[in-house]
Amino acid sequence: MRSRRFRARGLLAAVVVAGVASAAPWQERLVTLTEGVAFTFVQLPAGRFVMGSPDNETGRARDEGPQREVTLSQSFWLGKYEVTQAQWLAVMKANPATFQDYATSEAHPVEGVSWLDVQEFVARLNTRGLGRFRLPTEAEWEYAARAGSADRFPWGEDRNFGALAQHAWFYPRAEGRSHPVGGKQPNPWGLHDLFGGVWEWCADWYAPYPSGPAVDPQGPAEGTDRCIRGGSWFNEPEALRSANRHRHPPESRQTNLGLRLVWEPPAGGSGATFQRRSDGSVPYGYRAMPSASSGPWFVPVPGHVPVAAGEHPRLLFRRTELAALRAKAATPEGRAMLQRLRLLLSGGSGEGPPAHFIPATAAYPKEPLGPAPPGTFTVGHAAGYGLLYQLTGDSRFADWGRECFERALAGTRDRDPRYSFRRPGGALRAGPTLGWLAVGYDLCYDGWSVATRERFGRALAEYHEVPDEAAPRGPVTLESLARGTMPPYSNHFGMQVGGAALALLAVRGEPWTDHSRVEELLTAAAHGLIRNLDEGFGDGGFFAEGDGTGSMASQIVFLSALQAWRSAAGLDFFSAPRPNARLLTLKWIYQTVFREGRPEFWPVRGGYPQNVWSRTGMSGAAYFALGMGSLPPAERGALLWCYQRFLAAADARAGTPFDTASVYPQYAVSAFVSWPVGEPAVDPRLVLPHVYRDSVAGFFCWRDRWQDEDDTVVTLLTNPVRGYMGAPADRTLAVQSRGRRLSWGTVAEGPVREWAAAPRGESSTLTLADGTAFAVDFTGASGADLMLVTTGPAEGQTVRLGATPITLWFPTAASPPRASVAGNAIAVGLQQLTLLNGNLRLQVTTR
Repeated sequence: MRSRRFRARGLLAAVVVAGVASAAPWQERLVTLTEGVAFTFVQLPAGRFVMGSPDNETGRARDEGPQREVTLSQSFWLGKYEVTQAQWLAVMKANPATFQDYATSEAHPVEGVSWLDVQEFVARLNTRGLGRFRLPTEAEWEYAARAGSADRFPWGEDRNFGALAQHAWFYPRAEGRSHPVGGKQPNPWGLHDLFGGVWEWCADWYAPYPSGPAVDPQGPAEGTDRCIRGGSWFNEPEALRSANRHRHPPESRQTNLGLRLVWEPPAGGSGATFQRRSDGSVPYGYRAMPSASSGPWFVPVPGHVPVAAGEHPRLLFRRTELAALRAKAATPEGRAMLQRLRLLLSGGSGEGPPAHFIPATAAYPKEPLGPAPPGTFTVGHAAGYGLLYQLTGDSRFADWGRECFERALAGTRDRDPRYSFRRPGGALRAGPTLGWLAVGYDLCYDGWSVATRERFGRALAEYHEVPDEAAPRGPVTLESLARGTMPPYSNHFGMQVGGAALALLAVRGEPWTDHSRVEELLTAAAHGLIRNLDEGFGDGGFFAEGDGTGSMASQIVFLSALQAWRSAAGLDFFSAPRPNARLLTLKWIYQTVFREGRPEFWPVRGGYPQNVWSRTGMSGAAYFALGMGSLPPAERGALLWCYQRFLAAADARAGTPFDTASVYPQYAVSAFVSWPVGEPAVDPRLVLPHVYRDSVAGFFCWRDRWQDEDDTVVTLLTNPVRGYMGAPADRTLAVQSRGRRLSWGTVAEGPVREWAAAPRGESSTLTLADGTAFAVDFTGASGADLMLVTTGPAEGQTVRLGATPITLWFPTAASPPRASVAGNAIAVGLQQLTLLNGNLRLQVTTR
């Protein structure tokens, strides 16, 4: 019997595809072990619940009763995920897990650990000064699992286990092994994998339940077995119920038995792990700048009309928008973009099928392929022909789109042979391939026969391919792409879930689809979109693996999926209170100085630096073309200002107008659909603050203006970031100004103690982990365009406030202003500097 033996569970139902977000998760905290290895804990409120199951619950066992009221009198911090192999290894210097032979093994739950092993693990953790760690009690575990529900599962009775499949790995769906933590949806309190995954040790000895109410029960004082909860990948669904209990001797080790931790913060806060404030008061018109980690991830699109079954197009635009797009096609701007699209499609006028096909039959051919001129077949060709069909009504374009789809199904490879419908170069290439073919399906749909629509739609919905890899880890399916085969801190994740979202939205509602399956996978994909924004990127758009890998994770297909979610599902990520989605675009114009039509982005942090502004391919293309469809109107105007001022002339000379430098036609499609022809450009200084930060990565970017090659950009990364690649923390501020690249100051790694800024960001202060304070001033009140200030070692003028040395630097000034001390303040022109509890303060005077 598998029903009681080892299984697991979990995840926060963060998205309802119909358009309603469920309860937001509780407050979260990150506790760092080593570089790239950290625990995430969720704070759960104190509360009361009924523990155990009623006599009539399906699947109930006798030891789940009698039911009793349990009160947990204190809030507590519970691990958002099960403890992973990487976390165990960082503490114990050994990995006992069975499932180590996967590329994602570090993110799999550790298993093969006894209760006694766990006590040693906890004891070592508790010597690190990070607070106290322990196992949850059985009552705490069930309280967290139920998340306020009295049903079998926190989402209801779920008699057919359809919702459970979205939240848990269990038999037989788990395919006989563990999977990366967090790959399924969380429960309503933001906790992943409480159901399925691995069984989880609890602190209590196992015993029958006593009767009567209890407050903070700890279990019996002695026993022979310890409690385990949640079920595992090995178990059938009945074992994953909230009330199900099981037990094992404390020395037992099993391949589906692991743990989840409770964390008790150290007295007085969290040491060097989290954001701390100094004294609570931020004078002189400054405001404290908390992370932008609250509010919904998306907002409803006003007046959105749900997509009808069989209605196309739907992904990048709706039929009601077609008249405006046809009018755009008649403008000089529209004609220029479509001329470029036609060249990319056929190598000439676009009046014909692709002119060239690469000879590769493998994702990684051994022989060089030679040049691929314009008109070489790509996975975006069907989308390009589909747009021309929509604009002209000429059925020939739909037919050429059909030919491209046929070729893809027959195994013809993209100009980059890793992208292929058949035997792609891994799941990360399969996602964009499916996504852009889905856009082609959507745009050509009305020009195809019913039989063709069904055949191509089924090819998307029933996708199942073994990738062309040296060591394939099993087939790539729409299911695996929608959930992601890698964690969000891998650049693969956004490419997978983004492509899956486009494919699912394209076939949603078709009569031949399994509607419940499509809705289930859409929910999983929507959750994946949020995870990519939340766990892959931060609230400032900084990606866990760095800039170049982040470009892949956003540009290749992910931003287009968010745009499709807005168009087809009526949910807008870009207009939501959280800035994460918008910063995927805005970060490029904040951090880049443009010189004679060339973008200069410095420094490039993290993996694949060659991708940044590599405009001609997929990985670093269309920062403007995709961005125009990824911003609200005011910020879109700022993006348009930057393009017109810095790149438009160079692109026009190159024959790649309106950011169509990429050889991929899908980006020309995106440019045409989203380019705000006729809208005014807006000086970014009028709508964008002079500074933004990513509170997850500890990244800061300051910019004085968006005017010319003499613009000044200052950046700082205070925390190391890591996925499968990463970037170390900076040791200095990076200053790009007046054509120079400079390093300044001395920076200590770690979370910022205090961060505050003026309302428009024209001046700001921050205090680092070691107490070193900095200020950045663009007001001009000092007499210089830029003033940098620090209490640490640095180049520049040094004066003292009491015993504290203060160094000021004016990198843009030919004749730096002089600073003078007057009492407890430093005067520099009209700018006044003071110290408050070790934190710098700025105030413009009026003398």
